[in-house]
Amino acid sequence: MAIRMAAKKEFTLTSAPFAWGFDNGNRRCIVPTVDDSSLPISGPSRLLLEKLAAVGWDVEGMTVSMSVYDAGERGLFRYVSEVSGAHAGKPFSLRFDRSITGEQWKHIPGAASNFTYGGFEYPSDLRKWSQAEADLFEDIMLAAATRVAKFPPSPFAKNIKGTGDGNIRRLFSTPSIPAPSDFPVLYCWLPSDVVRRRPEGRVLAGHGCRLVVDTMPSDMALLPERYFDAFDYGSTDIRIKADQGTHTVEETSIPVEVRLKHLNEIYVMDMGARDDARHTESILKAGRKQASQEEFCAIQTAAAKTMVPVTEYDGSFRRPVYCIGRHLMDDEARIMAGRVKVAYDGKVVSVSLTDKMTGLHVPLVSNDNAGVGMMHHLIQVGRSVAVHVGHGMEIEPSLLEAIEMREETNRRRFEAQTVASPRP
Repeated sequence: MAIRMAAKKEFTLTSAPFAWGFDNGNRRCIVPTVDDSSLPISGPSRLLLEKLAAVGWDVEGMTVSMSVYDAGERGLFRYVSEVSGAHAGKPFSLRFDRSITGEQWKHIPGAASNFTYGGFEYPSDLRKWSQAEADLFEDIMLAAATRVAKFPPSPFAKNIKGTGDGNIRRLFSTPSIPAPSDFPVLYCWLPSDVVRRRPEGRVLAGHGCRLVVDTMPSDMALLPERYFDAFDYGSTDIRIKADQGTHTVEETSIPVEVRLKHLNEIYVMDMGARDDARHTESILKAGRKQASQEEFCAIQTAAAKTMVPVTEYDGSFRRPVYCIGRHLMDDEARIMAGRVKVAYDGKVVSVSLTDKMTGLHVPLVSNDNAGVGMMHHLIQVGRSVAVHVGHGMEIEPSLLEAIEMREETNRRRFEAQTVASPRP
């Protein structure tokens, strides 16, 4: 058997520390911080992991599965998620989903959690194992560890670093597809509530909703492999808030400049196909206001069916939207920041940002029929963006004057109506 990688494609090219399921004696690594030695699963399972690490994980007769866990604000962690093999002619499987921190709210998987042998699943409550079950488990683990110990040691087994050991970094290595020097700059939008809750260094992580939300069984064969994944959607035009058709970019979202260095997991789709699906002849002729379920799903999936890897894109799409299918760090993406301005030209109220680094004018939101309430709302939008990007905000005096005049007009109108209304 071999090593099986269960890492999701959104983690492509992203580095992450390795969460050891046993104490390797090195304080620079992520090792268990909770004493669970009283649990019958702990000692034997850690012994097996220790022996596997010493020989580089790749052992004949066993399958070691490795995964990446997204811990939100604390970042990504690599860990052994499962070890499977055979004992006395029967298959066994040991999973490592329990937290090595001992605290669920700081969950980092890597500690043994479930065991199955010969089709029998041991109790999920590790404290309820019988003595016979605990003894059999220990025998299986000791036999497996003894078998592993006979393999030659890995030359990298002593290379203990926080980014992974036992030569484990090679297992997560993905060849880069370099972006050409003339690849266009993309602009994405990040929800404002995410800006300050990101792990250090990470900028984009699939905040743009799933690619396809509704579909029919007949559509499945025509959809891309990652149709159920969430992407960050980008455009080469800063004035366009790119999305996948069902997710609307929030008014308070923050612009992100993307300068790709690698084209791995970057795709392009044509939103023009969605426009065509929305104006099908059957809907127009029938004069219906609502599409059927089949027509609705055809609209939802039209753009996704055109998706191609950016390396295969020939530039022919009418409304291209770039779909970023991996996490982008601060070496490829940058949150744009600068002074926010709320302006009024006598008709249109607009909120914009001037990027401090490039001087680029970024339109955020505008309204050409704003009443007093909408004017106040757009000021709040500008204030929210300014707070999240850490810069000041300017409100044009003409807007404040317009608000004051309209409020005065509304007040007089209300007073006139009150006087004219019949008294009880």
